[in-house]
Amino acid sequence: MSKGRLKAPGKLTISGLELAPAEGAFVTFMGVPREVVVACLKDKDNKIAVSFVLEGDVNNPQFSLNETLATRLASSMAGSLG
Repeated sequence: MSKGRLKAPGKLTISGLELAPAEGAFVTFMGVPREVVVACLKDKDNKIAVSFVLEGDVNNPQFSLNETLATRLASSMAGSLG
């Protein structure tokens, strides 16, 4: 961190993800069946690995680490799907 500016690369790995049966709007993700999305993200070892970089000004009251992390993870997963 330099002068209140955060830049932190990271990697999140999820192992053995299983989803409960879904109903209604939760059956798809961006129009694609969620089982297909999860299968596309998993590697041969049944793991989903997502790399991301958290960036922001920690002195800015608008900065939210939780929102930034969620946004970066969603963006990385979307990039993994192509």
